Amino acid sequence: MKSIILTILFLILTGALAGGAYWGYPQYLRLQELEAAAGVMAKDKEKAEQQAATAAGEVDAGAKKIVELEQKAREYDAAKVALSSGVAITILESAIKTAKVPTAEHYLAIGAVRLLVNGNADKEAAAAYERALKMANWPSSMKLSCAAQAGIAATGRQVEIPSDCARVLGNAEAAAGAPTSTVAPAGVDAAKDAPAEKR
Repeated sequence: MKSIILTILFLILTGALAGGAYWGYPQYLRLQELEAAAGVMAKDKEKAEQQAATAAGEVDAGAKKIVELEQKAREYDAAKVALSSGVAITILESAIKTAKVPTAEHYLAIGAVRLLVNGNADKEAAAAYERALKMANWPSSMKLSCAAQAGIAATGRQVEIPSDCARVLGNAEAAAGAPTSTVAPAGVDAAKDAPAEKR
């Protein structure tokens, strides 16, 4: 009798364990899936937070850049108004005419002022920059050469700016697609035909 009771208890326990395993194992698997999904979601959240922080940084940098550009625009407008009378152009052209040996700096200055006051439609601004380029000896006068080439590009003419100028000028942008600039080889008398006074 005792053995029968033990057998019945054993069968009951075995059934209970089997039933528990039958219902518990799928729940265990589901729990594992949920934990894995939670891990993926946590990684996605971290990635999204990083992207949001990066985007916020870019927006902040863009806002600062806009402020800088607005300040430069105000400076440009102030300089243009101050020089718009033409007196500065007259003075610079007189200095070039009276100088025994005009320098590249003379032509860079007149080119810059003409470009600032009259814009890139002023052909004599481009001519002044080209004269400066002819007079500047590369590489001993690299800064002057780079400034002259940047000025030519600013007038809308195509000119190939050497990569070394990026360090000197802060950029190496050429006016791609603009009409080709005709620059005479070094050694040509750059002092001839100084730009006439613009009336």
